[in-house]
Amino acid sequence: MRNDLTCSHAHSLESTEFSTIWLRFKSHSLTKFICAIGHNIKKKKKNSLTI
Repeated sequence: MRNDLTCSHAHSLESTEFSTIWLRFKSHSLTKFICAIGHNIKKKKKNSLTI
């Protein structure tokens, strides 16, 4: 009985850790994506101003 509890606890811990890492990864990618878009918009604005 104890072994089953330990295994299920370890499994839930792993999945929680994984989801945390996954969320961090997703938010990091999203931040980079938003920054890239913002950078491109600024570039376009600069170009339109110089024309």
